[in-house]
Amino acid sequence: MKLFNSSRVLNLGMTLVLTGFASSAFGAADEETAKTLTTIFRSARAVVADNIKSMQTNPKDAGLDMAGAQKAVDKKYLAATGGKIDTANDASKSLKDSIDAVFTKSFADGFKETWASSKHYPNKLLPARFAREIGQKLKETSGGKYEIRLTVIDECLVNPENKADEWEQKMMKEKIGTKGWEKNKGFFEVQADKKQARYILPEYYDSNCLNCHGAAKGKELHPNCPNTELGSFGGAISVIMKM
Repeated sequence: MKLFNSSRVLNLGMTLVLTGFASSAFGAADEETAKTLTTIFRSARAVVADNIKSMQTNPKDAGLDMAGAQKAVDKKYLAATGGKIDTANDASKSLKDSIDAVFTKSFADGFKETWASSKHYPNKLLPARFAREIGQKLKETSGGKYEIRLTVIDECLVNPENKADEWEQKMMKEKIGTKGWEKNKGFFEVQADKKQARYILPEYYDSNCLNCHGAAKGKELHPNCPNTELGSFGGAISVIMKM
C-alpha cells in the first residue's frame, strides 16, 4: 500500500513520555532519529508504490535498475525533508543499507518463491511486503538495535506476521487511531524497564491504497475492517530503539 504524504512529514508532531525514567539515555535526539527512520522507510516504500501497476516481483518490470531505485528513494526523502539521507548517522545508515539489500534481492528475483503461494496477489512485490522485508533486514543489519515495521489493528490485518503487539494495539486503539487524535501526529515513549524507546506514527489510506484495501477487494482482504475510505486510518509505522 502507498501511505505516504511527503508534504506533511516535516510537520509531524511528537509526544515524549518519560515513564519513570530520569536518565538522559533517550531524549529529543531520539525523537528525531525515530522521525528520520520513518521518513526513510516511507520513501523506500513509496518507490515501490509508485511503480506497483507495472511491477511483479522484480523492479525491472517497471523499468528500474538498482541505481534508479536508489536515486528514487533519495529523491523522495529530499522532497519530504529538504535534505539528503545522513549515512554518517548510525540509524540512518543501517536503514539505508537494509533498503539497498532488499532492493538487491528483489532485482535478483529473491522474493519470487516467498510470495508465490500468497492467497492475495501472489508473486506481487507489494509496498507492504517490501516494507516488511526492510524491517526484517534492519533488525539484522543493526544487530537488533533498531526495528521498524508496518502494523495495523487486528480487524484490518492481512498478514499475520504484521500483527501488532500489546503496546502497538493500545496506541492505535487509544491514541493515534482515534478520531480525536491530531492528524499525522506520532507518539514517542521511553520504556525504562525494557531499556528501549518506541515511536508509532499513524498512516492513512490514499487512492493507491484503496486499490487493494477499498471496496470489494478490501472486504475480501479484511471483511471486518472499519477503515476502508479515503483518508481513514490505515495502520501505523512502529519503531523500536534499544538502549
